Amino acid sequence: MTQPSGGRYGYGGFGRRASGVISNADLVGNSVGMQMYKDLVAGKFTSICDYVSDRLDEEVNFNDYGINRYGEDIGKIVSGNGRK
Repeated sequence: MTQPSGGRYGYGGFGRRASGVISNADLVGNSVGMQMYKDLVAGKFTSICDYVSDRLDEEVNFNDYGINRYGEDIGKIVSGNGRK
């Protein structure tokens, strides 16, 4: 379950270009955090539980791997270590 904004916002100098990794769970956390803040401002916030889901868990919402700034294929390195 990839966060749609990952393709647009996760590729900056500190994103995939530097490390070769996009944390989909972090992108979801950013989005959910922003929604929680908006709900707080609008007086719609009821409980933190409304914003917590398994999409925040990197063991469920796997990272996306690519080529880092040194040209290393991080996906191959990670899969070689037995990780997803």
